Amino acid sequence: MVLIISIIFFCIKGYDLVKKALASQEETIVRELTLREKQNIFLLENVGYERFKKFTKIFQCESGWEQTAVNLKSNDFGLGQVNEKTWDTTAKSMGLNYKDNWEDNIIMAKYILEVQGWKAWQWSKYCWDK
Repeated sequence: MVLIISIIFFCIKGYDLVKKALASQEETIVRELTLREKQNIFLLENVGYERFKKFTKIFQCESGWEQTAVNLKSNDFGLGQVNEKTWDTTAKSMGLNYKDNWEDNIIMAKYILEVQGWKAWQWSKYCWDK
């Protein structure tokens, strides 16, 4: 909740700063969003607030929010640790590169949730279901 409020505040505040700078012709520096902020915004836009809350915990537990995270024993990839054996054919048919692209990984995680529910991440439930 704090992260969402921070992002919304930054967006509103950033917009106000740009507007004021243009009005007064002052030089204003607005920082670019971090990768994590971009990922959170994309996730929220794609899954809605209730699912967002749970997915943020799952992604932290599964991958530490690292798209490059790979479980070599199970061949799970990315933020949501998408299983290659189970989901690779489906992902390819959807045109998704879940292994290398964090946006595609989030979209694939959303699809997996729709098909399997939260049980797809059952092994780490001890971590995210608190």
